[in-house]
Amino acid sequence: HFGTQAVPMGWGAAAQLLQGPAPLLPTAAGAYGCHRKKLRILLLHGALAALLPTVSDGGKPDCWAHSEDKCLHQSGCRWFSYSRYGERSCPLCEAVFGKQDGVTGCRDWDPAAFCNDIIFKPALERYGGHASEAAFRQAVQMYEASQGSGEVGNPHNKRASCDVWCDYSWPYSCLGQPRTHQEVRGVNYGGRFVPENYLGTPGLDKLFAGILFPKQVGSVVVKDPSLCDVGEASDAMERMTRFLDTNIRQEHFEHMGHLGFNVLRLPVGYWNFAALPGSSAPNGADGSRWRKLQLIMPPLQYAPWVEKVFRWAKLANMSVLLDLHGAPGGQTDNTFTGCDQGRGNFFFDTKWNMKIAVQAVEEMAKVCGMHRESCYGIELLNEPHGEIPRDHLIEGYYLSAIAAARRHLSKDTPLVIMDWTSKLGWWLERRPFSYDEHGRILFSTHLYHMGPEITDQNEARRRFRHEISLINKFHMESIYDVLVTEYAVSGHGPGNPNVDLFDYNSLANWYVHQFNQRGMGSMVWNFDASPSVPSWGPVEQAGRLGSTPARMTWKKIFSGMPLKDDRSQGADAPGAGGQENKRPWGQVVPIDRGSLRRCRVAPLACWLQDHSSFVAATACVFSMTSAAAAVLVAFRGQVFRGHHCNEDDEHGLMGQGH
Repeated sequence: HFGTQAVPMGWGAAAQLLQGPAPLLPTAAGAYGCHRKKLRILLLHGALAALLPTVSDGGKPDCWAHSEDKCLHQSGCRWFSYSRYGERSCPLCEAVFGKQDGVTGCRDWDPAAFCNDIIFKPALERYGGHASEAAFRQAVQMYEASQGSGEVGNPHNKRASCDVWCDYSWPYSCLGQPRTHQEVRGVNYGGRFVPENYLGTPGLDKLFAGILFPKQVGSVVVKDPSLCDVGEASDAMERMTRFLDTNIRQEHFEHMGHLGFNVLRLPVGYWNFAALPGSSAPNGADGSRWRKLQLIMPPLQYAPWVEKVFRWAKLANMSVLLDLHGAPGGQTDNTFTGCDQGRGNFFFDTKWNMKIAVQAVEEMAKVCGMHRESCYGIELLNEPHGEIPRDHLIEGYYLSAIAAARRHLSKDTPLVIMDWTSKLGWWLERRPFSYDEHGRILFSTHLYHMGPEITDQNEARRRFRHEISLINKFHMESIYDVLVTEYAVSGHGPGNPNVDLFDYNSLANWYVHQFNQRGMGSMVWNFDASPSVPSWGPVEQAGRLGSTPARMTWKKIFSGMPLKDDRSQGADAPGAGGQENKRPWGQVVPIDRGSLRRCRVAPLACWLQDHSSFVAATACVFSMTSAAAAVLVAFRGQVFRGHHCNEDDEHGLMGQGH
């Protein structure tokens, strides 16, 4: 069996049947150059592959297909390809990998290992220059990896190109990694429709001036006033109007667009879209406080600011993800729900509250539908509390919300389900949504460091490796795409440039390129914050966060350029395209095929394929069993069980003792 890592079942018993006398093959075979011992091994593998059921070693899939479409319909298989852009060629690619057969096709490879171990390392060794140079980066970007959705009829495959990432921290090393084609380079525009005190957004003092709030709900302490308490003021509408005018400004969008952000996540509350009848209010610890949210101003009164967000985002070449940040009754015990009810108090999981939320989502979908060119999609619920049963959320809310949204949105407009990394495994197994019935469903998650400050760069990264591994597992094994809709660079110091030496820029560079290789990208929290907490607003505060060498360089991070790019060449540097190539690449050097996990018999298959005529091969085959003959005829002149062979294989592999 010539499949990668594949081992036939019943190997021992079948091998005993073939341990007969040495003259298992007719001596006439020698006249055709068929080596007895090698063909005996070949027959053993080929016959067993044809006649016996197979399993993959360690549960690995047996990937074998000659087209991308067929490959992507096989579970666990990915299609690896080499793309020549128009008339431009890649001399480096051809010098290192020849005809590309050994690094393309249907495989079970991990895209990260493919881009770094199979493409980047051999190419860099041959290149002779620095990995950050534009010519080298463009060569690496010629290689792509695609993974199927796993659903019949779902056109949204996971596609990525290899790229070069360079660390912004010493020793400034570079490596190859996949980078998604549909990358979200996002930013949260939080603290507007759902004010949050810790952000220190301009005008918060006037919004909450003189506002009273209950210091205790039942036996639970409430620390700060919430937006619901503003509804008590007689001038609540004027306060909110002034606050939104202060904080939703066109120059914000121009700044974000200039830095390279392409998606803006807009946190909103249900009260911005859903109008409740009469004196009704959501279920909660204190229904009167929730009722006050609706007294600030009617949903239609918020429309002008929502329209401004969409209009200015479009002008800045950005799209908008509407996020239901505050749900009726509170989906968790936090002030961003619109009404802080104290620790442990959340009441979203009632039929009435979920019904209100569905109404809000449908109104959000109408707005999204009117701005379909600049609306990315809708995130259906922000950070639901871990104690709410997910099955209850599916049956009571998500299915109804999806159905309501699809009445106004196309099947391909993303609807996003947010959950914590610890819950992703549950969703991976459950798979409650299908493209055919629910349209395109994405998953999102959030990553935050909320403990004591970490001032060491390596430790700051290490703390998230487990969570990132959970995201990666979901990305690799799930039928859904995943993205990070909130992460922060906070928790590593005061951010003051005079005293804080932590390299926030390097951490952000690491975050962005961890997420764009293990999903669809990410969205930083938040666009802005008070100068007293600059790490919570690393976009607007980019030039004032941390020490001078570590100031945020978002544009460079998104471009993939190294921190110090004085060695980088232009886009049309020699070697990148069809211009003269002056690097001494010389003859083609075979790469280490061991890194490609080829089975041990594959070199023999390549040798037989390349050095036997069709007549000689047929003569050998006729001396075999009918089953083995069918196998060899079927595979003659092509790849054995998906293994691609090229002219380098004989010289590079026949001497390895297999």
